[in-house]
Amino acid sequence: MNKEKLQHHLKHLQERHTLLEKKINDGYSHYLDDMHLGKIKHEKLGLKRDIENTKKKLAEYDEA
Repeated sequence: MNKEKLQHHLKHLQERHTLLEKKINDGYSHYLDDMHLGKIKHEKLGLKRDIENTKKKLAEYDEA
């Protein structure tokens, strides 16, 4: 993947992460069940890992 695609992918991941954060906050406000909130949090954690991995890949492009 080239640097531009990685940057676009990172932006997309960050947007999804932000949406999940909002969903979690709304879920607490609207008393969603714990299982549903747990699934959203798990997905958010996975996105966080993907964001960090993508940032590392971008850093490698900057070092090259």
